[in-house]
Amino acid sequence: MIHLDSYAGQNWTIVPVTTPPRLPVTGPTAPSGPVANLPDIDITPATDVGVPYPSNQLWALTLTGVVFCDVQGTSESAWRYETVSFTPDYTPALERAAAWMGAATGGRTWLFELEQWAPHVTTATNFNRNVANNSGHGVDAWRPAPFRTETDAFGVERSHLFDGVLADVVVRDTDAIIHRLAYHVTLVGRLALWTPPPIP
Repeated sequence: MIHLDSYAGQNWTIVPVTTPPRLPVTGPTAPSGPVANLPDIDITPATDVGVPYPSNQLWALTLTGVVFCDVQGTSESAWRYETVSFTPDYTPALERAAAWMGAATGGRTWLFELEQWAPHVTTATNFNRNVANNSGHGVDAWRPAPFRTETDAFGVERSHLFDGVLADVVVRDTDAIIHRLAYHVTLVGRLALWTPPPIP
């Protein structure tokens, strides 16, 4: 796998989503899934942490941009297959959402726990230096990277934390290069306040 970390441009939007009707915490209609154990209120006064916490508010986060790829073909008769990973910087979007809710970080980090996701990745810039001998390029598939699991600042385990995107790229011909990939990632989820471990 190749990790990409250089961007030609990054953009984001984040807006609140109407909160769904409340569900009982027990019984046959109780919520299930990764957020079933969250407090059933919008704002949890966290006296032990000292900051307000927007626990159950849903947000729609959109990430778009162009990431440098630079994967070059190695053969005129066979495809080169590579999986690339990248994680756009979504921290400013989460900080904006938290500010709207009046929630401070208290020196902690905001993560994003997903309920829905729809990424898309395609080639943006390709180049073939000389004669194109059976040249080709493309993105075969894309998906979220495996979700992170962390325990948030309030002791709740969050198991669907967004951790970037994976894309399967293909290129053929020894002088063919995929220079850049364009991405559009639509996410719906909740803020999660996390305390990073101390650096040794």
